[in-house]
Amino acid sequence: MILERDMKPQSEMEKIATRRIAKAIIEQADMEGWRKLKDESEVAAKVSQAVARHSSQHGIHPLFIKSSIMRIQRGME
Repeated sequence: MILERDMKPQSEMEKIATRRIAKAIIEQADMEGWRKLKDESEVAAKVSQAVARHSSQHGIHPLFIKSSIMRIQRGME
């Protein structure tokens, strides 16, 4: 298990890939209507599953993906 303190900073290429993944997850959420679901735990589960799937496929730590999703949603990127 990789601990947060053991994570190395991302390169610019990794940051670009992470942003693309985060945007893809946000688009998926919009297309599938996740934001309209009443049960917040169901939304959280769907987001967690998508993050975990992309993390394992692309080798990017889930915390980087989650952080990028939050920055995009807050208009910071």
